Amino acid sequence: MLDPIDRSQPLRDQIYAMIRKLILTGVLPPGGTLEEKVIAQRLGVSRTPVHEAVQKLSDEHLVDVKPQSGTRVANISSNQVH
Repeated sequence: MLDPIDRSQPLRDQIYAMIRKLILTGVLPPGGTLEEKVIAQRLGVSRTPVHEAVQKLSDEHLVDVKPQSGTRVANISSNQVH
């Protein structure tokens, strides 16, 4: 599900691209939970680049970050996907 990390490239950008692709292809469904800690562990990276990637996805309204409640994939329309 997650591609290997290329340590010569910025981690945040790679993680952002991976998660974004998973959201837009429906692998991560709308309303699904996104756990930064789990993603970081699976990729073998610290939580910081994962958190930065999630923030960027939040800025694009692809995820909803709710303090104390967690992060979920946003409900997006087909128009937003295009």
